[in-house]
Amino acid sequence: MDRALIVALLCLFCSVEWQEERHKVDDEPEEEPSENWKCKLGEFNKEGKCNPMDQCPEEWNEYPRELCVDGKTYRHECDLWREKCYCAKSDSRCGGPEFGSHKPTDTIVIQYFDGCRDLAAQCDWPSEEASFHARLAMWFRDLYSQKWSVASGKSDDQSLLSPLSLKTRSSATTLFNATQFSPYGVHGGYLSFWFCEMDKNNNGNLDRSEIALLFQLLNPSTPCLNTFLSKCGSGTISFSAWNSCFKVPKAEEMPCTPFS
Repeated sequence: MDRALIVALLCLFCSVEWQEERHKVDDEPEEEPSENWKCKLGEFNKEGKCNPMDQCPEEWNEYPRELCVDGKTYRHECDLWREKCYCAKSDSRCGGPEFGSHKPTDTIVIQYFDGCRDLAAQCDWPSEEASFHARLAMWFRDLYSQKWSVASGKSDDQSLLSPLSLKTRSSATTLFNATQFSPYGVHGGYLSFWFCEMDKNNNGNLDRSEIALLFQLLNPSTPCLNTFLSKCGSGTISFSAWNSCFKVPKAEEMPCTPFS
């Protein structure tokens, strides 16, 4: 969880953003270019309707970016959304051998970007437990600093790597200069910020899809992450449970208002 990893993740985010924009333009059928942008990856527009591609554009296969969904490894996102479209339209190819009989639903969540593996078996929790919360808190602090150093720009609600909003940026000085009492040297406001950043529907709880944003960044290289978060809540994690897991002093908790 060092700074080099954070910088690499930010660079990867910019690259993915560029690639996704490029696909919206380059992959659209010539006969209906004005309509195709409405369709997702793995789909194309035909007569005003989105239909699954028979095959993904060759460039996806040249530069595969594996991802894990429900324990099933997909070669890249295009394959995932193509398969999801098959199933949504009750196409006979849904759950076929090409996708290992997996049938994605409307509630699918990408677990992480790599081939699936048994992370629980790789987690040595007895040796990690005492310091895991502190190391993760430090990673959050450093990632916040990196986000702050990137100029405000296009925001991607589905990524934790997007630049800070102007409102959030204005609260940074207060957060950076705040007196902290945490025994591991990370002010609780950083943990409050990241809870608020992941709480996309602003209901005060992190659900499975929101927690997945963190898994997608840190897994599979942080195999004990699921073990740690599972101790914070079952299914969802509340604001108070989040702070309790990180041992944040009550005086350092910050509401989401300054960040939203």
